[in-house]
Amino acid sequence: RRGLWARVHNAAVHPRGRAPGGHPAGPPVRAGRPELAAAEEALASRGHAVLDGVLSSGALRGLRLLLRDSSIYYYPKHGGSYLLALLEDGLAQPLLAEVVESLRAALPDALGPHALCEARAWKADNSGLPGLPAVPPSPGLEPGGAEVGVLLWTTPRRALASQAAAAPLSLPRADGTAAPVAYAANRLVLWRDNCPAAAPRWHGLRFRGGFEHRGVHLVLRFGGG
Repeated sequence: RRGLWARVHNAAVHPRGRAPGGHPAGPPVRAGRPELAAAEEALASRGHAVLDGVLSSGALRGLRLLLRDSSIYYYPKHGGSYLLALLEDGLAQPLLAEVVESLRAALPDALGPHALCEARAWKADNSGLPGLPAVPPSPGLEPGGAEVGVLLWTTPRRALASQAAAAPLSLPRADGTAAPVAYAANRLVLWRDNCPAAAPRWHGLRFRGGFEHRGVHLVLRFGGG
């Protein structure tokens, strides 16, 4: 056991079949052209958009396993509310690269002209231990200065602490109100990351106990930063 620990301690360990390969069968993005076009139009006109059912079942499952099971989370954030994984610490995997390039191809106006400049995975604490913030802070959704910010959820909704949980974020409307965005696996949220007025407003989200229920917020940024 000590020999195994010595080999894997402080090293990125990935689920079998997910590194260095782990490519899904077929294109990762399965969303239809009308839905993709509508998302691009919403981003251009309103500064943000929501796209459901974006990934194929194989790509979604592979990405969920990669984000959930890999030992790439080294940085506690917001008083222990999250563990953070960075590209340079093992998040940079072929499956993630394939998903990113497929998104750029599927959203040629929104993402196509912009290279990926940041990818961070925020694994939420679900231990229920005392001392954590009552409302989990934002998982890095504040304006970051890139052209486009992207949030993708992969953990199933059944992992939420309450199925009646309120929407974890909202998107600002032109009239000063906000449109709530409920939690759903395979939901993609896009916003103009260089425009504070378009940034998501975070309200908090908790997941129920157990390793398989730890939610991960995958945040990507494209262009500049």
